[in-house]
Amino acid sequence: MPSYANPFQRPDLRDALGGFGGDIIEEDPSAGFGLFQTGYKQAPFNLRRWLSNQYGRLFGEYRGMSAIDPSLRWFDYLANQDVGSDFGALPAYERGERPGVFAPRSRFTGY
Repeated sequence: MPSYANPFQRPDLRDALGGFGGDIIEEDPSAGFGLFQTGYKQAPFNLRRWLSNQYGRLFGEYRGMSAIDPSLRWFDYLANQDVGSDFGALPAYERGERPGVFAPRSRFTGY
């Protein structure tokens, strides 16, 4: 599975959002997550669909970690996420792949 770069790790985006832009992401976490998702627009449909359902899980993990480390920002938390490998670690049926369709099991063999 090819890897897809985390958009929040790009230096040009970090510079563009530095200061005021980063604060907007902190004030509206769902908008920040939406911006995070746009970096994966070239990814396969199944990865994008899976990622759109991960907001609750990621934000919950962030809230738990920010209770321990109050200096942790949502932008930095998302920048450290590797959703491509998380998605790749899922079983094929959870990724929406059906490998058996192209190689169906044969029930009977004849001579």
